[in-house]
Amino acid sequence: MAQLRRKDTEGTPANGGQFAGQAHTAADDVALNSENFAWPNVDGAGTEPAFIDYGNDQRCVCSNTNHGDGFVTTDEHGQLHDDETTAHGVICLVCGRFYRIEPGATTPPDIVPAARFDVSAPAFLDAYDEQWERLHG
Repeated sequence: MAQLRRKDTEGTPANGGQFAGQAHTAADDVALNSENFAWPNVDGAGTEPAFIDYGNDQRCVCSNTNHGDGFVTTDEHGQLHDDETTAHGVICLVCGRFYRIEPGATTPPDIVPAARFDVSAPAFLDAYDEQWERLHG
């Protein structure tokens, strides 16, 4: 069963939510872990840069390309994101490396991964399937 996230519900509770009385604001997505990434990190992101010319050509250090197994668009935390024009990152679907990008900005094409996620994890696969269905029906 997929985890219900705040973005999937409409409206706000009448009491302002469970964090209403606190001085800080809760994350928009309860799926974010303690490192503020959407998925559990795995070792081995590395520091070797990939070539990410977003919208044109992406080549991960694992040799995956946007013409191969591809990448999935994300927000700045790695949470899957449907709108490619406002995406803040991409995840390589082969090795799980997460690259941050700036939407609408000219990002230098050599980008070091910010994290590496387990793209075989059931939660990631469920979210990817849901995103695919929303985008491609």
